[in-house]
Amino acid sequence: MPFTELSRDSFAELFLNTGRRSGFFSKSHYVKNLFTLESNATNLCLDNAYEEYLFAPFWKRNRVFSHLVQEFGAYESQHTGAHTLTREHLMPHVKERMTLALLELDGNTTAPYRGVAEHLALEVVFDHGGAMLPASQEDLAELGLNFDDALEIANTNLLKRGEPKFSSPRPGFYISDWNDRFDVSRMHLPSIVPSLAVRGRHVVMTPNRDTLLVTGANDSVGLTMMAETAASALMHSGSMNGYAYRLDARWTPWLPDTDHPAFTLFNKLAAESDSAYYGAQLEMQQAIRSREGSGVCLPGLKVTGDYLYENWSTQTTWVLGQTCLLPKAEEIVVIHLDENGKQVPTGVLKWDDVAKAHPEYLKPVGLYPERYRIDAKPIHMELVAMGLKPVEAS
Repeated sequence: MPFTELSRDSFAELFLNTGRRSGFFSKSHYVKNLFTLESNATNLCLDNAYEEYLFAPFWKRNRVFSHLVQEFGAYESQHTGAHTLTREHLMPHVKERMTLALLELDGNTTAPYRGVAEHLALEVVFDHGGAMLPASQEDLAELGLNFDDALEIANTNLLKRGEPKFSSPRPGFYISDWNDRFDVSRMHLPSIVPSLAVRGRHVVMTPNRDTLLVTGANDSVGLTMMAETAASALMHSGSMNGYAYRLDARWTPWLPDTDHPAFTLFNKLAAESDSAYYGAQLEMQQAIRSREGSGVCLPGLKVTGDYLYENWSTQTTWVLGQTCLLPKAEEIVVIHLDENGKQVPTGVLKWDDVAKAHPEYLKPVGLYPERYRIDAKPIHMELVAMGLKPVEAS
C-alpha cells in the first residue's frame, strides 16, 4: 500500500482490490455517492475506515489499512443473508467532527448527527461487531424512528453493556477500560463521567476511540498525568485529537491556566490537533475554492515550539495583496511580494491585536475548522500600528 494521501475513491478502490486478493468482497461493488461496498448480503460504509486511515500517522497506515480490510472482510464473510438493521444494534457513536465536515465540503450527505463538543459529533450507528454503519435518515425512517428516538434507544443499548469500567492510576484520574470501540462515546452519557469523583469540574480527553481520560479541573497532578497519557495514546491506532473538554453546561474546549505546570503540554496537543485538522481541510482545496473563489490563498497552520514543551504557539501567513482564508492562529506572519513575485516576510502580528484593531479584517466564512477571509491592503504604518514585530531569524 502506498504511503501517499488517498482520496476517498482511491481508498475505496484499493480497499476493494486488497480485500479481493485476500478472498473477500468477491460479490461487492463500490457505490461512489454513498461511499459503500455493497452486495446482496452486506452494505459496508467506509466512512469510519477512511477516518481511521486518514488520521493514522503515515508510518502506521499500512498496518491500519490491512487491519481494516481484514475486519470488514471478516464481517462480510459472517453475513451471507440480507443485511438486517434492527433497533437492538443501534449505538451512540462520538466521532471527530472533522470527518463529517470533509464529507459535507465534498458535497456528500452525511447521516444525522449533532455536536457534542466543538470538535466532536454524535451520531447513531448500527454496530455489527466487525463493522460500524452510520444510521442514515432512511434507515431510521424504516425503523419508524427520528434521530432523538434512535439516540435514546442507542444510549440504552450502550448502558446495557455494563457498569462503568475505569482504571485509576491515582485517585481522581481515570482511564476507560471497556476497549469495545465505544469508550469515547460514553462521554455523552449523563450517568458515566459525572459519577466519577474528581476535584473541580470534570475534564475529559479523547486521544483515540478506545481511550476516554477523566480528571478534575482543580487536580494539578491528575491534569499532568492526563496530558502525558493523551500524548502517548495519540500514537495508537484510531487516534482522534488532543483537545481537552470541561463539563460546563455542555462539553467545552478547555486549557488550564497558563501558569499551570501542564499548560504547555495541553497547549501543544491542542495546537497539533488544530494543525492536523487544517491540513486535512486542505485536501479539499478544490471544493473550498469553488465555493469561496478560485483565486483565494489557503495558508496552512504551523506549530512552533521546542522539544521541552516550551513556547508552543501557532502561526499562519497573510500574503498582502491577495485574498487569503486564514486558519485561526496565535501569530500571523505578514508576507509581501517583491518585484520578482518572491514572497518576503514583512513581520509578525498577533492575531488578537489584528482582531482588536480591525475586526472587519477577519471575516469568518463558515468552514470547519473556521477560516477567516482577509483581503485588506494596509500600508506599512498601519501594520506597525497593529503591533508588527520583526520576524525572528531561525
